[in-house]
Amino acid sequence: MIHELTTNVTDLPLSFDQGGKLSGKPCGVDCPTCRKELQIGRIAGCQFAGCETCGGILIQQHVFATLIQHLRAKHTGASEIPKPMDARQLDVTRSCPACLAKMETYPYQGAGNSVIDACRECRLIWFESGELDCLVKAPGRR
Repeated sequence: MIHELTTNVTDLPLSFDQGGKLSGKPCGVDCPTCRKELQIGRIAGCQFAGCETCGGILIQQHVFATLIQHLRAKHTGASEIPKPMDARQLDVTRSCPACLAKMETYPYQGAGNSVIDACRECRLIWFESGELDCLVKAPGRR
């Protein structure tokens, strides 16, 4: 299931932020945004669950910390000043796809302006399409 993503991933045409690819293999949980079943994917050697409909990414907290450091360090393009965070995003409520508990919503404290939706119980983070990209391309120490 989502806590043990170990399936091999093939490169399919569907592309996510920072080159993530979906395998086409379901992971057993539904997207918290559009309710379609998430698929197992891979980005920079790390596994995630992704939605082919809305482009959202569900990732384990410990994987995210390593992934964001890696992606920011290898980013060679120009930095992009992030748009100011829309405070209305903090009012959005989502249920964790794994345990269905209400996810906590808060601003990301690192580089970039993004809202984090996290499940304290399952230790999963949800990113809407484009949010991970925003964090990677934000100015600041790499």
